[in-house]
Amino acid sequence: MGGAVSAGEDNDELIDNLKEAQYIRTELVEQAFRAIDRADYYLEEFKENAYKDLAWKHGNIHLSAPCIYSEVMEALDLQPGLSFLNLGSGTGYLSSMVGLILGPFGVNHGVELHPDVIEYAKQKLDFFIRTSDSFDKFDFCEPSFVPGNCLELSPDCSQYDRVYCGAGVQKEHEDYMKSLLKVGGILVMPLEEKDLLHGKPKRSWLFPLLLWSSRAAQSRGNQDSSSYRTADGDALGSRRATLKGT
Repeated sequence: MGGAVSAGEDNDELIDNLKEAQYIRTELVEQAFRAIDRADYYLEEFKENAYKDLAWKHGNIHLSAPCIYSEVMEALDLQPGLSFLNLGSGTGYLSSMVGLILGPFGVNHGVELHPDVIEYAKQKLDFFIRTSDSFDKFDFCEPSFVPGNCLELSPDCSQYDRVYCGAGVQKEHEDYMKSLLKVGGILVMPLEEKDLLHGKPKRSWLFPLLLWSSRAAQSRGNQDSSSYRTADGDALGSRRATLKGT
């Protein structure tokens, strides 16, 4: 998924292209994207593709296309001090950008199925903190990553102001995802469509991106207040995650 904007020669040119195409529309989101070099989250041998508007996957490591992350960051409507839950946190690239906006009084949690990806995310986070020229310009809400299944969070898990799930979510799990939100919260996730003829998930990894606000739903008598775009996602897995409350 991707290819919506031209490739950049470097991170700044990629962001310029995303702005020109109206994927990045707000100053806070632009600052977060410019502060973290996307190439730093690639393995060395694949970095030549870092500034293309394409998703990248190698083994368990996955990065969505820049246009997708831009849509997600804008849709989350992030503000300092909010709590954020990233279900399928992967490399930590998105969580780190979110942390730049949340600031010192925010909460930044990630749940990831694969232990090797969690280790990769921690290494990339440490590299960003140690080496980035941008780090000292922000009050950073450092993300924490735990292993587990996004669909089996501990029953005492608190709710969050903002929730993002990058994996394909089947329709029957939609209400579970919504239950993770505080009142007034926002959920962004790719909602898996079913093949209307066979009742099976589409084989493509392209799902509509569901933006859901609990406040909007309440004002409409709990009716769905969804708007749809396109996104890409991976499958959810197993193991229960335990998160400390917000």
